[in-house]
This record gives sequence, C-alpha cells and structure tokens, in this order.
Amino acid sequence: MKTGSTYQAKQNFAVLLVGEQKTGKTNLAMSFPDPWFLDCDRNIARAARVVKNKTWFFDDPYVDDKGAELPTEKRWNNAVAQLKAAAKSPEVKTLVIDGLAALADMLVAHIIQEVKTSEGKTIDRLRIQDYQPLKTLMTNLVMGLRSSGKLLVFTSHQKGDKDEMTGRMRYTINMPGSLSENFGGFFSDVWATTSGPVAGKPGEVKYEMHTKPTGFHINLGTSVELPPIVDCTNKMPDQIWAVIGPKVLGT
Repeated sequence: MKTGSTYQAKQNFAVLLVGEQKTGKTNLAMSFPDPWFLDCDRNIARAARVVKNKTWFFDDPYVDDKGAELPTEKRWNNAVAQLKAAAKSPEVKTLVIDGLAALADMLVAHIIQEVKTSEGKTIDRLRIQDYQPLKTLMTNLVMGLRSSGKLLVFTSHQKGDKDEMTGRMRYTINMPGSLSENFGGFFSDVWATTSGPVAGKPGEVKYEMHTKPTGFHINLGTSVELPPIVDCTNKMPDQIWAVIGPKVLGT
C-alpha cells in the first residue's frame, strides 16, 4: 500500500474537443505545442493555411509508407502504428487525433475483418457481442496515449436526439455503442467549439471555445482554471495558446 503523498500522476492532460463541422476544432488543436495530427478526417488544410512559423507534423492513416491507399480493414492497424511512433518521437509534444468518428470506423472495419478471419463468417456490421471488443480496444488506445507523457487532443462531432419522455435534446459523441455516452469520461477535459454570426455585423463570424456546460453539448468540463468561454475569433494559434497554454501546462 502506498500513501497519497507518494502519488505521481502518470496520465497527462487530455482533452476531447466536440463541435459541429467548421467550428474551429482543428484550428484549436493546432494551437497546442509541436502537434502531430493523425489526419483521420483529411481536413487539416484550412488549419495548415493559417499556421506561420510553427512546427507541426502529420500522418495519413489511409495510406502505407509508400503512399498507396490501404484497404479499409487495414487502416486501424496502420493508424495504431502511426500513433505509437508519434508517441515515441521526442519532436512531438501534442498528439492530435483529428476525427474520432473516422477512427472508430476504422476500428469497426478491423473487428469485422477479425471476425471473418477467426470465425469464417461474413458480416457487414457489428454484432452485439462485437461491441465489447470495440470498447476495449478504443479504451486501451486512449489510456495508453494518456500515459505517453504527451498532451493529447481528440476532435469529435456530436449528435443530438430528442428524449421521448422529457422532450429535451440529449447530446452524445458520434460513436457506436456505449462509447457514445461515456467516451468523454476518459479525458481530463471536454471542451466545445462553436461558430455563429456576429450581431449587427452581417457576414462576420465569431468562433468560441466553451469549457463549461452549455445545454447544447455533451457534458463539458475543465480540469484547469479556464473561463467558460474563450473567444477564438480571428486569432492565430499562438494567440489562442497564449490564453489557454499557461493553464494547461500549469505555468
């Protein structure tokens, strides 16, 4: 038995960024130091255009080392290999999985192929008994990355459904099975990005990051002392990091 005075946290800061498309999730992830992107959504072009004099890295899980497109069922193992390599790289300070739903799709295809290989069955979707391996593999991946010593960022879309009993909207992660309800619990922080028109200024758009419950997102929360809303409008990645970085790093 060990006393609390000897405890040392082995799991680093990890944030799940949720939000609709084009609300600035990838731009926000780009603000983190020396980020490496697992480009699951193949959608980092816009964020890349605004980056100046910043070191960042990426890998494409859809292709092999020679740039050839991989079959669907081989993409999960390729993504995991790329993640492990980035986690070991001394140049990388932040691991960014850009597109949680796309990564989950890779895992689903991997499990379906495993069923075909081990049981000789042809299936085109997950069976009830396949959801536990999916949850186990995804959970192990996240917890392993959290112990890597890197900052960790996942980006994800969310989905809303109206509760038939209360008539209220319920928001969950866009993932299969029970992970849609509880995946956020594997992270130290869950933030949301939003965009919308600026009152009285036609054509202008404001971008915000939310760290506290809003009623329009899955359960949000932060482990660091950040304001409920951080204005990201027209801000470069280094300007955003100037606001959130000292809190995230505890400096």
